[in-house]
Amino acid sequence: MKIDRSFVRNVKAGSDGASLLDSTIALGHRLGLIVVAEGAEDAQEWELLRSLGCDYAQGWYAAKAMPLGDFELWCRENAPFFA
Repeated sequence: MKIDRSFVRNVKAGSDGASLLDSTIALGHRLGLIVVAEGAEDAQEWELLRSLGCDYAQGWYAAKAMPLGDFELWCRENAPFFA
């Protein structure tokens, strides 16, 4: 299940937005789905998603968009990032 960036952007821990993310992630997991949140643009959003148990996050905090060959190289060089 993918969570749109509009639900992620500028959300702070303890806010209503964080509660919505938490319940959405929990619902996805209860349905047996892997949850991906898009639009994690800074460390605070990335950490919030991680703390809420989101399986994956997409966003420029991790890396900007790049051609496939560059992405494959980035993955090899940043393998610990995925652990």
